[in-house]
Amino acid sequence: MRMIRNTSWKMTLWLLLVWLVLFRSIEPVVIIGGILVALLVQWVGPMMRVGALGRIRFVPLLALIARFAWDMFMSALHVSKLIVTGKRYRSGFVSINLGAVSDMELMISAAMTSLVPGTLVIDVNRHESDADGSMYLHVIDMEASGGERGVREMITKQTARIGRALPRPQED
Repeated sequence: MRMIRNTSWKMTLWLLLVWLVLFRSIEPVVIIGGILVALLVQWVGPMMRVGALGRIRFVPLLALIARFAWDMFMSALHVSKLIVTGKRYRSGFVSINLGAVSDMELMISAAMTSLVPGTLVIDVNRHESDADGSMYLHVIDMEASGGERGVREMITKQTARIGRALPRPQED
């Protein structure tokens, strides 16, 4: 019974599609094998459910993607400049309390932050007592990032953009 509860038709379909792309074939034996592997993956290694997303808001999602691409581009240029010029910089660690955010918002924010050159997420916490989420980051050039205050503001705004683009179901 527990195996059935850990099985999602959406996840099965997604894993089957990945399987078919990897094998570049839609022969019956490949399809059956893909379904069996998709079910086995879900039964042997069930993933924690982080909650459903509400309706995706496309305009805020486009704004989130555009801003993220801009941040990545500008950070890559800045890190490249630091490397090429050999300019001295002061790196540092910043602790950021994100307030009451969902597990999904916390996870996406941490992933996006780590993908931006010059920042690295060291730790992500979920405080059970008050449902607040927090991140602990390493930033390469604190001065160019606006110090601790600038980094906190940047991450807080990013998390807010995520919340607007991918709202929780009760916020729709």
